[in-house]
Amino acid sequence: MADIRLCFNEETQQIDWSFTTSVINGVTVTDIDTSNDLETCVILRLFTNRRAETSWDRTENKEGFWYDAYQENGRKVGSRLWQLWHLPVTDKENYEARATDYVREALQDMLDDNMCDKIDIACTLVSSKRLNISVTITKGSSRQNFSYLWSTVK
Repeated sequence: MADIRLCFNEETQQIDWSFTTSVINGVTVTDIDTSNDLETCVILRLFTNRRAETSWDRTENKEGFWYDAYQENGRKVGSRLWQLWHLPVTDKENYEARATDYVREALQDMLDDNMCDKIDIACTLVSSKRLNISVTITKGSSRQNFSYLWSTVK
């Protein structure tokens, strides 16, 4: 069964379902798009807030995803990219490295579950308020590229 396709809106910084429209026997039909499971997987892992480590003290709320409470294997869903909202953008190189680490941590399960063979990540600050996240996922000879412009301020 295919997943509902999710799309990330860079302008509003929101995720929504994607719909498809087709004509069947002369009737226009709109349905939920179920294409590109891999992109949906990446979006869920990057833009769902993972619970902060116990050492996190920048905010009282450590965020977290409700589904983690039901994970018997101890895996966590999501990323800690949200923590970047609470860190000043004073050292570009350090900020990009931290973002890359958060993305790698969020996508690691895809490697562990053999969904792909390799994940290449590049995080680049394009301004003090925007971070470009580029992900290339390789499975065999197939490669898919994903790019998201993420706001560094909430």
